[in-house]
Amino acid sequence: MTTRESIEELLTKGQQILEQVDQQLEQSNRNDFEMNQEYTEAHMELEAFSQKLNRVMQSANPQQLEQLQRFQFIVQTKLNDLILDRVDIDQYQ
Repeated sequence: MTTRESIEELLTKGQQILEQVDQQLEQSNRNDFEMNQEYTEAHMELEAFSQKLNRVMQSANPQQLEQLQRFQFIVQTKLNDLILDRVDIDQYQ
């Protein structure tokens, strides 16, 4: 069973990563989809967080699981945005 405090810490960390990803997506869009090292690092960090979130979900109680699933949906949406930006760049180069 996962503690409430560890769930809160995980979600806080996830929110920070999502903010970093949003900044990188915004910067990339302003710079004609130029992707720098920070963009790549943000993508990798979000992917690692997603995997950690999946592991925590396996030991969560039903209430925690619902909360984590909602957050995982947000994380997956951001990962999709990052991947689609990469595909758009590769298509138009």
